[in-house]
Amino acid sequence: MNRWTVALAIVFASSLSLAVAQDMMVAPAPATQPAGTKATKPAAGAAAADAPKVTGVYAKLDGLTADQKTKIVAVQTELKEKQKKLEEEADTKIDAILTPEQQAQLDTLEGDKKQKNRDRAKEYRNKLKSSAPATPAAPAAPAAPAAAPTEKKN
Repeated sequence: MNRWTVALAIVFASSLSLAVAQDMMVAPAPATQPAGTKATKPAAGAAAADAPKVTGVYAKLDGLTADQKTKIVAVQTELKEKQKKLEEEADTKIDAILTPEQQAQLDTLEGDKKQKNRDRAKEYRNKLKSSAPATPAAPAAPAAPAAAPTEKKN
């Protein structure tokens, strides 16, 4: 099989899985406020603690209601559970194909990969801590007023 066929197959599979995931994560349109009513904000601490944690691009959407967030989180959780189950099934099938020596080597490689990921995450957190300003910058002093131009009399 040539490289273009493989690349095309990968692109197609990625597009298909993305389309399926997006279909599963469609949220209903936000509820509208009746005319003449003012939106009320819940108490900051209480609402943040009770609201479900929406992840990904959906977290950036403005005006999601608590009901929408709950439904989105449910779909995302369901998707993660299905992905985990599929990965476990694939691992079981692949383990059955491998020799005991290959399985031992795979275990070592997976352990190395997990350690690398932990190290990378630790580096990233340290980088974020070191790049964050310790204190907010003081506001700049206002510029001195410019001198008024003088008129010349002839």
